[in-house]
Amino acid sequence: MLGLIVFYTGCVYYNTFFNAEKYFAEAQEIELKDDGRPQASAIQKYNKAIKKCGIVLTEYKDTKYADDALFMLARSLYYIGRNYTQSIEKFEDLIKFYPESEFIADAKIYIARANYKFRRKELAYDLLLDFLQQEEYKEHHPKALQQIADYHLQDKEYVEADFYLNQIIEKFPKSDEYDNAFFLKGRARHEAGNYEQSNEVFLALQKSSVPRNLKFDARYYIALNYLLLGEFELARKYSNKLLKDEYRESSISKIQLVKARSLAKTGESDDAIQLFESIILDNRRSKLAAEAAFYLGEHYFEDLHNYEEAIINYNKVKSEYPQSEHIKKAVSRSAVASQIIQYNNPNSDLAAEDLVLQQFKLAEFYIEALALPDSALKVYDHIIAQKNEFELRLDTLKLELKTIQSRVDSVSKCENLFDIAVIMRYGDTETADSLLQVDQHFVSDDSLNISQQVLKDSTKIVQLNDNDSLVTYNKEIIDSLDITKATIVDSLAIAELVIADSIDNTQINVSDSTDFAQNFDLDDLALNDIIALDSLTFHEEKNNLQIYKTNLLAEYNTLNQQIERTELAIKKYGEEFIPFAKFIKLWLYKTVLNDSIKTMELAADLENNYPENKYTYATSLFIKGQPVEVTTPAEKKQLAEYQKAFDLLEKDTTAAIAHLDSIASNPDHKFYLKANYCIGHIEYLMLNDSTAAKPYFDNVLAFEGSNEYKTEVNKLYTGENFKTLTRLPYLDQMEKAAKDKEQKELDKTEEETNGEVPKEDQGKEQEQKKSSKSKENLKGKSITADDLEPVKEEQVEHIPLPEKTESKSEDILHTEIENAKEEPADSTATIEEEIESESEQEDKGSEVSDPELETEEEPADSTAADKKKKSNNSEDEEETDTSSENQQPSGNVEN
Repeated sequence: MLGLIVFYTGCVYYNTFFNAEKYFAEAQEIELKDDGRPQASAIQKYNKAIKKCGIVLTEYKDTKYADDALFMLARSLYYIGRNYTQSIEKFEDLIKFYPESEFIADAKIYIARANYKFRRKELAYDLLLDFLQQEEYKEHHPKALQQIADYHLQDKEYVEADFYLNQIIEKFPKSDEYDNAFFLKGRARHEAGNYEQSNEVFLALQKSSVPRNLKFDARYYIALNYLLLGEFELARKYSNKLLKDEYRESSISKIQLVKARSLAKTGESDDAIQLFESIILDNRRSKLAAEAAFYLGEHYFEDLHNYEEAIINYNKVKSEYPQSEHIKKAVSRSAVASQIIQYNNPNSDLAAEDLVLQQFKLAEFYIEALALPDSALKVYDHIIAQKNEFELRLDTLKLELKTIQSRVDSVSKCENLFDIAVIMRYGDTETADSLLQVDQHFVSDDSLNISQQVLKDSTKIVQLNDNDSLVTYNKEIIDSLDITKATIVDSLAIAELVIADSIDNTQINVSDSTDFAQNFDLDDLALNDIIALDSLTFHEEKNNLQIYKTNLLAEYNTLNQQIERTELAIKKYGEEFIPFAKFIKLWLYKTVLNDSIKTMELAADLENNYPENKYTYATSLFIKGQPVEVTTPAEKKQLAEYQKAFDLLEKDTTAAIAHLDSIASNPDHKFYLKANYCIGHIEYLMLNDSTAAKPYFDNVLAFEGSNEYKTEVNKLYTGENFKTLTRLPYLDQMEKAAKDKEQKELDKTEEETNGEVPKEDQGKEQEQKKSSKSKENLKGKSITADDLEPVKEEQVEHIPLPEKTESKSEDILHTEIENAKEEPADSTATIEEEIESESEQEDKGSEVSDPELETEEEPADSTAADKKKKSNNSEDEEETDTSSENQQPSGNVEN
């Protein structure tokens, strides 16, 4: 009976361990995720193995499989990857309690691996190197050598990796790691970019008796190396053969990716695109799908120049796998593609400046993202050439404007004829004759003929009916403006071939407006003809004439606006765009292309054609090897003038205002606005002299365009009335500084006394100092640069413009000083209460916080007693750890 019990117990024990082995082996077969972590199904099996091993260690701890169970439990914890500290503890338990176990050597290596995973790399290396010094574990040395080599590969230290792999090949030719060492050696050369040397290793490995899976992995790298070497036919050949032989389903897609990339480079675009898309579809939300999307984008970008499709696929990289190594390059490539699209198909709604900035951005991408300086130089040359194209466009616009002007004159003449006809209809011949004489004197016969011809060729606003009574006057005439129009069209065509019209928002084509003049032959039309019109037709034609004139004037205004924008663009090209483009070209020739001749040619060009430009000055500094400043000597001088005045503010306000006034009186000075704002600010807010401040604030408000100084002035002054301040801004600043200082003193006192400071004693001396300082600053008119702060909206209210009186100023200052005396005490008490409240909240929060999530910084109000208590707790924990060292390993595991 006893024998049966022992037999039954042994069977149960062995079955438990056998099941643990089964779960562990199944988990090992499940592939890792793209981020190197185990799948959820694998984690479940590892947990089942841990549970079974725990039963063995708890109920059968004295059996021969106990060390096997502990080793498997520790490895399961390691591969789950959630608590490396716990796995290290279990491996150490194995070494401590089962010193004769066959797994001791492997446990030592696993401890090093767990430390490496736990980001203790130096410790991991030290443990492995120490292991190699222990002769009793010599047969396990190849494992340690391979592990060290693998870590060096991960850190991209290929020379070191090669050294340790050679140690395996030379010293342990019969080890299990020998074949894998050859494979890793080939992979190391591949990752180092030595593709030919890598293939030498892998091709030699093909002739060796190595496992089939290792041979297939080597053939994959051979195909990939040929692809990266530009041997696209060989890459396709090897990938095709491997796809027929590969038996592992998980390896198929990555081989297909090599084939797709090879097809893309051998001109078989349709097959390549189809294969790329198939890989993405079959491997959604994976590292491989992101890689396929990236290389499909590259195919569209580099080979097909289809930049829209390139952007679509570059954008897929991140959506397929947010941790992809290709994301950064995909983003930069996508940006380049968008710039190329805009460059080749510019948006006509873009202003010239925006268009040029996009071109500069494209050139920058060519330099930084693609390392193509020659392409960048072409973009810069194109920018430089665009000024001539804008000048051609300006001539065209002016010619169009002249044409419109002549048509307006012609319409005005016709309006006069209609007015005369109206008067004559009602019998006032004397007035009509005088108007006719004035009209004939105003417009010569030649100009009238031209105007009439222009009017006949003008555009349609209101289509008249075919049966109109004036159709009889409609005759064919020669368009005297045909030559002019042809010139305009030709010049526009030339301009459009070179650069898209970035200025036109409305295409001006006057001939499409109205056919009004086709109803009249103005050569034959006389005043009597107009008088002879029936009343209805007369009024219709006069109304049509007015509509036509309105349309012409609108077109005239549009052309004027286009001319202004074009002239502004030409000015910016001359002052900013071209000098900057030449400066960057010079930088490229000097630093990237090492072309000293081109460098000096560009420097001479800038000096001769743009002598006063800031980029010419920057060029001279750059060539001399000095720090580059994008400014001009004149601007530097103006900056020094302003800085000198500003530096005087804290020492001598009167002298500072005098210096600033010389700047504020010069509208061409770079700091004109700043100086006016600064003086107005001082006069009104610091010296309480609104009359003196007014002209300076008026100068700021009168300046064209919006700017920050106008915004600030509008908070104080409407242009007619000033706004009064309930508190001067710098008094608030002084109070804030005093409170900050008081808080520092309070913190210091708490550290010294380990207790609280009574509220009623806090801040009294500081308030007295603060009030005294307020009086001194106001009476002495000593001003700091910090006083010139923007005014808060809640500090102002509207009042009429005050008269300048000394007594009123003194009353205002006295009121402010009294406010400064009275208010801070309550503010200080409020700060005290907030500090106490925050301290209580921190104390409460610390009671429930997770120690592993806490930082090592102490709260500002921690007491010495608290620190001592924490120290005692820490010592207790150390004693607990020490006492547990001699305990037997347990099967209990925190998951």
